[in-house]
Amino acid sequence: MEIWNTRTKSCVSKFQYAHGRQRAVNCTHSSSYIFFQRESGEMIRWSTRSESDSGVYSHADDIIDVVIDKADQFLYTLGYQKGKFYKWDLESMTQLTVIDLGKGYEGLVISHDDRFIIASDYGKKRLTNINLKTDQIISIQDKQPYNPATLTITLDSKFVAICQGNYSPKLYVLHLETLQIFKILEEHKQATVWFIAPTLDGRYLISRNSQETIIWDALTFHCILFSYESISA
Repeated sequence: MEIWNTRTKSCVSKFQYAHGRQRAVNCTHSSSYIFFQRESGEMIRWSTRSESDSGVYSHADDIIDVVIDKADQFLYTLGYQKGKFYKWDLESMTQLTVIDLGKGYEGLVISHDDRFIIASDYGKKRLTNINLKTDQIISIQDKQPYNPATLTITLDSKFVAICQGNYSPKLYVLHLETLQIFKILEEHKQATVWFIAPTLDGRYLISRNSQETIIWDALTFHCILFSYESISA
């Protein structure tokens, strides 16, 4: 992993990950801190001001994902080996809540209104919705007809959009709170759709594989633009 200063265009920190699933990295919205795991059983808080570690905290599991609320008040981590979800006070780095989700979960997506986090398990086709106001699981959907490879939440925090990677070109749109299927989008002709995200104004969603890009209306989920890029030999 490398951390670069974009002003000086220089690498300010570099290290080799220890063995294990430790790909998680995220930064506060104020850009004051970056959180990641360097060694098993620890979480690093790295200061962008001093360009050095500002804290090393014990973590009970390899960190597979980390997300932060918009107020930079809470930090949420997902452990890979034990399958537990952790909530931290970001200022004091005190662990507040632990929820046992079960092994296999690999991703966290937080809603834009900071009310919900969706945990995803690609292998077992599972999604779990956690209410961040009560710290309770409110919905679990497993053995679904889709594989949740990449998830995004619409800017209005009403829907979850899912692409399935190598599994299928179909995209699924779910109601955020219940995780019930709202719509299936079948305009992609090829699989390997790994990218889906909203535009900054929230009006559109963009999905993409190696050759196809689609722009969707984020309210109706109608296809507005389909673009195909041929790859010459």
